[in-house]
Amino acid sequence: MRHQRQMSNYQRLAGNRIRKLPDGRRLVTAFNQPTKVIDSQGNEIVPSPSEIIALKLISEMFFPRKFRTEDRFAA
Repeated sequence: MRHQRQMSNYQRLAGNRIRKLPDGRRLVTAFNQPTKVIDSQGNEIVPSPSEIIALKLISEMFFPRKFRTEDRFAA
């Protein structure tokens, strides 16, 4: 389990890449370490290889923000 301050230090380590996911989590890939998903509370999850591929693709996609008026017309 990591805290917010420790999460900010992830970027300073050599070889780490942090990708933001649409749901607020972060996908952290590091050299010689397993890929991790870190949620907003700082909990670490090690996803399966198929989940890692899917999360990498999702992190590269563009998701438009919803307009406030869209919620009124939702069924």
